[in-house]
Amino acid sequence: MLYHYLVKYCKPPSSFTEKATFLYKHPKTLFTGKKLIRMEGVSHDVIEGIAARTEGFSGRELTKMVVAWHDAAFTLPDPVLTPDIMENVLHKFEL
Repeated sequence: MLYHYLVKYCKPPSSFTEKATFLYKHPKTLFTGKKLIRMEGVSHDVIEGIAARTEGFSGRELTKMVVAWHDAAFTLPDPVLTPDIMENVLHKFEL
């Protein structure tokens, strides 16, 4: 489930069709020049570790956490989602 939300909210479109669909759904991005979030250092092992630590979270809690990852990365001058950002946000949700 964590993979699904991560791909849905944080993965930038890679193929031409995905980019065209994104621009169709969000045409203002052409004018505002907003950059898409990219992921660096986010590996299968990082996701599996977070999935183990979020055992027992509801789907709603997982969605909120992934959206918080997106927001935390998007507020940076260069929007990059890293394992450090993911850990900081996860720590807030574990409390």
